[in-house]
Amino acid sequence: RDWSSDVCSSDLRPEFKTGIPETDQTLLKSLIVFACLMEGLFFYVGFTQILALGRQNKMTGAAEQYQYILRDESMHCNFGIDLINQLKLENPQLWTPEFKAEIKVLFEKAVELEYRYAEDTMPRGVLGMNASMFKGYLRYIANRRATQIGLETLFLRSEEHTSELQSRQYL
Repeated sequence: RDWSSDVCSSDLRPEFKTGIPETDQTLLKSLIVFACLMEGLFFYVGFTQILALGRQNKMTGAAEQYQYILRDESMHCNFGIDLINQLKLENPQLWTPEFKAEIKVLFEKAVELEYRYAEDTMPRGVLGMNASMFKGYLRYIANRRATQIGLETLFLRSEEHTSELQSRQYL
């Protein structure tokens, strides 16, 4: 089983029902995992790697397809964030300090997992990029997703690495 299945398995059961705070929070947590982390954070290292190849006129067909995939993931993410914010607006009792702390831990774990992916796919660097360059980038994306759903910034000093990737035109 993967991380997201472990986090969201209870609401995948046919007998899962909403209407009580505990299950409503479970549903909200699952939406946050899928929209903000699965669609909005995971795979961004891979997207950047393939898009960097495309910018160097290598694997241009694959890079073009990845642009479509990234656009699709972005639309899912934005829709999910809108849905999450609407659920929070209609059910403010779900957005407790304890729940927000639990969500923060999920964001931190997601950043850690995606960073491990960067380390696995770039053990010696590729195309002028290396895994350490992505730590700040992933934190920047996580901060963006977190603030979009009303959490506070999770990571400090995430902007500088993103600027480095952008200045080298990887992003």
